[in-house]
Amino acid sequence: MTDTKIKELKLVTLEIEQLITKMENNYNQVHENDKVFDFFSEIEPFVNSTESITMKWQALALDWIKHNNIKYIYKEQIDQTFENINILAVIHFQLDTRYKRFVDLVASVKYIIGTMRDHLALDKNEA
Repeated sequence: MTDTKIKELKLVTLEIEQLITKMENNYNQVHENDKVFDFFSEIEPFVNSTESITMKWQALALDWIKHNNIKYIYKEQIDQTFENINILAVIHFQLDTRYKRFVDLVASVKYIIGTMRDHLALDKNEA
């Protein structure tokens, strides 16, 4: 994997961390302040943007684990994290989303993203 792609993966991983923080903030606004987000002006663009970012991240991450000897991160985890982020992009806007479900999905995503970030920081191809 080229230095450029590793650098791009680092940036996209950081972008996903920021998206997760935004989702947590939005979830809190919905559940603490009864905020209602407009579907066409806020929800749909956010979900579409998230899907675009996660598709890019998934492709780069799969390429990265394929070409490097990464311990504790596997293709199935990348695929599941991709799904979880896209689920979170939708459900964090919904008032009927249970706290435990939301927190469990966030924790799962943060674990994989954090583990990747740690491995990327140690990568011998530091970009």
